[in-house]
Amino acid sequence: FKGLAGDGGGGVGAEGAPDVAVGDVPEGECALDQARFQTLANCVAEAFRREKEAAQACSKEISDDLGKRRKEEADLVERFRQGIQDLAARREQFFASVSTLHRKVPADNELLAQFRDRVQTKDPVLQDKSGAEQASGRWGRSW
Repeated sequence: FKGLAGDGGGGVGAEGAPDVAVGDVPEGECALDQARFQTLANCVAEAFRREKEAAQACSKEISDDLGKRRKEEADLVERFRQGIQDLAARREQFFASVSTLHRKVPADNELLAQFRDRVQTKDPVLQDKSGAEQASGRWGRSW
């Protein structure tokens, strides 16, 4: 340490204390300084350990939350798909029943064609080109 005798410190130690030789320092004071240093080192290590645990807990919480949100999102997407399939099935049933009625009751084909065209143009699913092609293919078979 700077300030000890023979280190070239110039006779004055740290914070203005006079230079002392290692043998001049009472054993109890060295042990006390070492104990203070060890206590400080333990405090720093404990603080780092706590921070690491807090960061890991936060990371796990974020990961769990993201996993939960992804599952909720997947469930919503699946429910939406199922709803679309249910609506498509109901639409098929509706047009099948209209087609059956058309066969049973003589009706004006022009009026039925106008009705079908109105439904096709107002159906937002059918505004999508692929949906319109699929729907017209289905309706083309059922009419």
